[in-house]
Amino acid sequence: MVMVPFGEFSLAAASSHGVKGQGFLYRAAFARNGPTWNVAFSYQRASRDYREIGVERESERIVEQIQAAGGITFGRMGTAGLSYTSLTYADGQRAQVLSGNYSLSVRDRAFVSVYAIHSRFSETGRDTSLGFNLTVPFGPRSSAYLQAGTDGTRAEVRGTPPVSGGWGYRLANSTGNNGRQQAEAQWRGDVGEMTAQVDHAGGQTGMRVTGRGGLLIADGALFPTRQMESGFAVVRVPDQADVRVYQENRLVGRTNARGTAIIPDLRPYEVNRLSISAADIPIDVRMPEDQLLVVPRYRGAVNARFVAIQEHPGTIIVVMPDGKPVEAGSGVSSGAEKSFVGNEGEVFLQNLHAGMVLTVDAAGGPCHVRLDALPDQVLPTIGPLPCVR
Repeated sequence: MVMVPFGEFSLAAASSHGVKGQGFLYRAAFARNGPTWNVAFSYQRASRDYREIGVERESERIVEQIQAAGGITFGRMGTAGLSYTSLTYADGQRAQVLSGNYSLSVRDRAFVSVYAIHSRFSETGRDTSLGFNLTVPFGPRSSAYLQAGTDGTRAEVRGTPPVSGGWGYRLANSTGNNGRQQAEAQWRGDVGEMTAQVDHAGGQTGMRVTGRGGLLIADGALFPTRQMESGFAVVRVPDQADVRVYQENRLVGRTNARGTAIIPDLRPYEVNRLSISAADIPIDVRMPEDQLLVVPRYRGAVNARFVAIQEHPGTIIVVMPDGKPVEAGSGVSSGAEKSFVGNEGEVFLQNLHAGMVLTVDAAGGPCHVRLDALPDQVLPTIGPLPCVR
């Protein structure tokens, strides 16, 4: 329930019934989000007999939970946040965590944050950790990361593979209780993904290579593809190979020799915009549309078929029987196609074919031009051909 201008209030309750009797749980929460600050608070309580599926041990069953958080933004000077969590378990153990952080963007070239975490556990006592994080992006898919704190340091450089396919990498080094060194290479292709990793920790070195992919059956055809995690589309541009395919203006693939591309990672139950690069379509192929909107279901396929119409555009030079060019501006028609005469008797038509007859509305009356043969070339210039009455 939203109460303007105070914020959002919510109440929830649940009940369970089992061999140990009937139990109850209730939860109350409040949240307020403003332009420069936000706060949130929630309290949850469960009776001793309340049970959740999969939680059997008393040391895992939470009977009381308190959470509070707040944040404030200082514009270009960054943001700050504070949070507190308290958990009480059915066996009497209690865990409390208080944390604070401050983050700052340095001219969009680096991101810095400092943090402090204080925890108290019934079994292990108190612990406090301080540290900072530094992230520096470079290039469209690469970044460097450094974390230093009282419990050790971690440095990492990574480059993610392009969505459309390619290579990626990750190099990492950490010190402290969990000191280790890692090197990783990633390959992403149209038919799957592979990762090779070397890991050194505790005086031992290990290596592993993993791969994953999938097989898709759609429209009676079998397609090898990447592993399907959400929705995907079967994009078809008939007989047009190596056409770039975009999802929300991001290059995500290219069509194969048959004009087909499998596009994974679409948002299920949402509108996804798929488009193709008009620059990859031959000039003698007409595309009524270069983008489609699709809505896949979860792990479901949608058919995204682009209409590709093969045409034979070209120019015909039309002259009168005396050899002079037909007057510029004269109308030209052949069935449903219409055009006009340009300079030097040139007429451009979108779709030429052998045997077509043009009717020219010349100054002295209509005359006709017959195209007996069509040369095997793109955008041919044919003629001069006489226009006879």
